[in-house]
Amino acid sequence: MGVLRFDKDGSVAVAPSRMFKAFVIDSHNLFPKLLPQAFKSIVYEQGYGEVGSIEVVSTSMQSRVDALDRDNLYYKYTVFEEDCISDILELIVFQIGFGVSVVLYFLAFIEMLSCSKIKCTSRIW
Repeated sequence: MGVLRFDKDGSVAVAPSRMFKAFVIDSHNLFPKLLPQAFKSIVYEQGYGEVGSIEVVSTSMQSRVDALDRDNLYYKYTVFEEDCISDILELIVFQIGFGVSVVLYFLAFIEMLSCSKIKCTSRIW
């Protein structure tokens, strides 16, 4: 078992608070409208988006909200069940922060179970 870490940052021309609201707070409404092929539905199986909530995306992925800081525009969630990757990944942890300098930071931690090949018939993108 190992951990892979990917860091990505970039700048955007939109206020950090608007990005946070769109991509975190309203994502369950916005993503199915913007990308209906990828996100047929996003519903909360448990909770309403606060810390500890369980979110189900198109019946193929489940994630849990681990941290939500509206003041500092920080969001952390864990994908713990996903049809296409459950053979090789135990979980994926995403940390997203929206900075004052309009820089968007993405951090992803991936915990590996095995090195078998991915065999998935459904495509998200």
